[in-house]
Amino acid sequence: MPTGVEHYRQEWSAAHASLPGARVGWIDRARREALDRFCGRGFPTPRDEDWKYTNVRPLERRAFRFDPGPEGGAEGGAEPLPSARRLDGLDAAAVLVFRNGVLASSHSGTAGTVPDAVRVESLAGMLESDPERVEPFLSGGGGHNAFSDLNRAFLAGGAFVSIGRGVQCDAPVELVFESVGESDVASHPLVLVLAEADSAATIVEHHLGAGAGTKLANPFTRIAVGERAAVEHHLLLEEDESTWHTGNVEASVAAGGRLGSNAVQLGGRLVRYGIDVSLDGAGATVILNGLYVARGRQHVDFHTRVDHREPGGTSEQVYKGLLDGHGRGVFNGRVLVHLDAQHSDASQSNHNLLLSPDAEIDTKPQLEIFADDVKCSHGATVGQLDERAVHYLRSRGLGEDTARALLTFGFADDVLARMGLPALRRHVERGLAGALPALAGLPPMDSANGI
Repeated sequence: MPTGVEHYRQEWSAAHASLPGARVGWIDRARREALDRFCGRGFPTPRDEDWKYTNVRPLERRAFRFDPGPEGGAEGGAEPLPSARRLDGLDAAAVLVFRNGVLASSHSGTAGTVPDAVRVESLAGMLESDPERVEPFLSGGGGHNAFSDLNRAFLAGGAFVSIGRGVQCDAPVELVFESVGESDVASHPLVLVLAEADSAATIVEHHLGAGAGTKLANPFTRIAVGERAAVEHHLLLEEDESTWHTGNVEASVAAGGRLGSNAVQLGGRLVRYGIDVSLDGAGATVILNGLYVARGRQHVDFHTRVDHREPGGTSEQVYKGLLDGHGRGVFNGRVLVHLDAQHSDASQSNHNLLLSPDAEIDTKPQLEIFADDVKCSHGATVGQLDERAVHYLRSRGLGEDTARALLTFGFADDVLARMGLPALRRHVERGLAGALPALAGLPPMDSANGI
């Protein structure tokens, strides 16, 4: 059986005629162009600067199968993973559950609190019934890397969320993506979020995985924030250690708009996530927060890029990493301030805590400034727990394990405190306590205050 680029070319040839919207000209062209780009690029290697510390050769050597099947079919309608149920206390306005990119319609629906001008539905259905609505956001242009091209080439399903002009969607929309299967299953879901002018919404994107076989989750999220609109996007990655995750987020923010992004990674064998934001209007704002955990032999790689294209834009990035065992982390953050983006305000920080002598982090914050009237800063730190702080807590009667656990949790909680959904914070706190042996000394979590 062929592997690498040739395998995906054959998979595409066998599947493309049955994909949603295959008879629509622009959809077929977009898929073909993406496949050509992917085959021309091939898989990235450590010789590529953006992949210098992340080797995907083991992934390239596997022949992942793409077989989404019909939405709502036997696989799509199967019982979801226990952890895929709604986050406790989230009270989502709508929930869509996907298994290997296929909508599980029997486990999806709305709670009756979705405003009339808000659409939450399957992207596969949109490609069949209303392709013109999504054409401006999915046709033309090139992907940022081979995996975003691969996603577009195999575009088969995912979620479509649209918030009408001036609409405030108070309850969050929850999108759950499960990667399941026994051996070499691939999914390429796409999430499209459109927030029109003066609207507001919160999106929770939750990725999970289970099963004995190696799996590939290759999602892509496209967010368009209109003028003076506000979108909060929460990304939670909790796949098992047999899952490779190669996701990308691409967002544009219009004048006066605001995008908040909170990305938390707690699982996965290898995780590579790219977040690319373009501030396309005067006074646009983006706030990026992230927390990643690498333990055992996990490898986690976060790449961010923020483009300040117009005057008066504001961007803030705060990413923190916890690395234990032989875990390895990579952070590459880039801020680009274009010539016309005067009065931009950009800050970027990446802080990492090594909990084991065998843990490793490669961090590379970057600023490229072509305007002369700006306020920009960036920085990175790598270190271990402060033994003086440990000694201080022990002198106040705490045991050494509890003291170290409190300091470790306090390091992470700085990011969690920025998340606006208490139910999500509590879920992540419990996940952290279960993921890191260093947190074993913590007392039981309190439902309101974390500890």
